[in-house]
Amino acid sequence: CTLRSGIALGPICCNASSGTVTLWAKTIVPGAVFFELFADEACTSSLEVQKVDSTGSNGLVASTSFEHLNSSTTYYYRACVQNDNLKMPGAAAGFFVSGKLTTLPEPD
Repeated sequence: CTLRSGIALGPICCNASSGTVTLWAKTIVPGAVFFELFADEACTSSLEVQKVDSTGSNGLVASTSFEHLNSSTTYYYRACVQNDNLKMPGAAAGFFVSGKLTTLPEPD
């Protein structure tokens, strides 16, 4: 699904804290990257969707942060690229690269 999703590397979770996490992805082609965050592994309980542009000027990299998350909680995420000119339909086609993350505990 990597080629169909348009994602070359990632999505990768970084900068995690007890309430915030950043998702990062490198794309195969320029386009709109859709990062989706879910409360369940089946990806039916959508919490938030963010759209970020991946362009040649930013090295085909897209990243975004999700905030106001619960500490010590597992979330599921997925990402895909939409580029109508290259016939990459994005989320509508259902080709995603996915993963899971757990936020850090509250600091003592």
